[in-house]
Order: sequence, then C-alpha cells, then structure tokens
Amino acid sequence: MTGKQMTKPDTTVITIDQVLMRAVEKGIDPTGLEKLIELQERVLATEAKRAFAAALTELQGKLPRITRKGIVYQKGSTTKVRNKYSKFEDIMGAIQPDLYAAGFGVSFDTDTENDHLLITCTLSHSGGHSVTSSIVLPLKAEYMNDQQTVGSVTSYGKRYTLKNVLNLVEEDEDNDANIPEELTTEQKKKINALLQKLPPKDRESFFRFAKVKEVSEIHPSAFGSVSIALEKKIEQRAKS
Repeated sequence: MTGKQMTKPDTTVITIDQVLMRAVEKGIDPTGLEKLIELQERVLATEAKRAFAAALTELQGKLPRITRKGIVYQKGSTTKVRNKYSKFEDIMGAIQPDLYAAGFGVSFDTDTENDHLLITCTLSHSGGHSVTSSIVLPLKAEYMNDQQTVGSVTSYGKRYTLKNVLNLVEEDEDNDANIPEELTTEQKKKINALLQKLPPKDRESFFRFAKVKEVSEIHPSAFGSVSIALEKKIEQRAKS
C-alpha cells in the first residue's frame, strides 16, 4: 500500500519589513499602508525594549560597586568629615568600559526655571530604546557664588540620576587598616564634654542609641556621626 508523501510545513519567518514590502508591491491603499507602518513601529519598539532589558540585566551583573572618595567636611572645619560621596568622574571611570561594551551610552540635559535646575540623565541602547531619570534641585546657596552653585548642583544631579538609572551600589573605601581600634584621648574628651551638657536622662538615651556602655567603647569610625548627633541634641535642648 502506497501512502501519501507528507510535505514539510513552511517554517520561513516573515519579518514586518517583508510584509510591508509585499503590501507596497501589491498596491495597498494609503490607509492600509499607514496601519502597516504603525504596526512596524510598534514591533520595532517592542524588540528594542526587549534588547534593552536583556542588555541592562547582563550589564548590571558586571558593574562594580562605586567607592565613595569625595569628602564633605563640616562647616568651618578641614578635618571633620560630614559625609562622603561618589564623584561623577569616579562613577564614569568605573562603569564606562562595561557600559560601552554592552551598547549603552549616557547623556545629560539641564533646564532652569524659578531658581531651580532640572537635570535629566538618558540611558540609551544601541537597539534604539532609552530610559530617563530626572531630578529638580534648588539653585540657592549663601556660601557660593552663582557659578559655583550651578556647578555643584549640576554635579550632584548628574551623580544622582546616573546612579538611579543604573541602580548603582556605593560603598566606602576599604581603609580599615588605617583606622585605629579606639578613640584618641582628644576624641574621648570631646564626646565627654558634649555629654556633660546634657541631662542624665539624655545621656542614658545616648548610650542606648550608640549601643555602648561607655565612651571608650565607641568605634573611631562612628566618632563623626556621634559628635553630630550630640551637638544636635544640645541645640534642641537649648531651644526647648
């Protein structure tokens, strides 16, 4: 008995460009052509988003933690650290090789209105898709001139939006070997002097907050934050 020969199904994939070309060859009407073009744009946009998401996921698995090397000192001091931050040039230096290798690029736009600066970071992918992150910041600072203020605010905005759009993680420098194991005599004297300006109840609350039983147990790395907390408490008491 002779069976019918089975034919293989046609597995040729027809792209939206080919569909559009065939429609034009067959003389499609303007309305139908417009709908096909809109369909093509949606398909391309979807493909670009998928490529962007896949590339970003891979990129984020490679990006390093950003070390905070920038230092902000307390007002009137050149030694007391208020906080640390990641410099823009350090961020770009750390991420640029992997960023470009994955087909990404970043750009920034600024706009001013009513003494505020709008900063927008755009993360673009070679596939055509992009996302943005924006922040609005005030442009007033009594201790800076106009040029310094704009420069400082712009730098902060670029750092903030870039970290936000890439979900970057920051960390302090690994300099534990350079940090002493206990407070210096002067540091202990300062903290004790600040504590003496507070009532006994506040002192008890402080030790609970610091999770220590006495000043000598405070780690040197916490000296700055502890001093600031005590000074603020003293100011609050003075106003009450």
